[in-house]
Amino acid sequence: MTYFHGTNIDNENVGLAGGNEELEMIILAAKYKANSNFSMGAFIIDIEFIEDFDDTGAAAGVNDVEGTVFSVTA
Repeated sequence: MTYFHGTNIDNENVGLAGGNEELEMIILAAKYKANSNFSMGAFIIDIEFIEDFDDTGAAAGVNDVEGTVFSVTA
């Protein structure tokens, strides 16, 4: 399991109060080896990106992204 949270100064809006970007990710991964010929793995990632202002310095929430990725391998 991995957790990441970071804040960055938004270069397009550096002059505006609160012109930041935030990224938060949670990753959960597992692998199972049944025998020497077969193993399988899976992971799930939940990600959220939030920007205080859009790239023109106007509305908040325009460039925000939320998503989930799930994968299984064999």
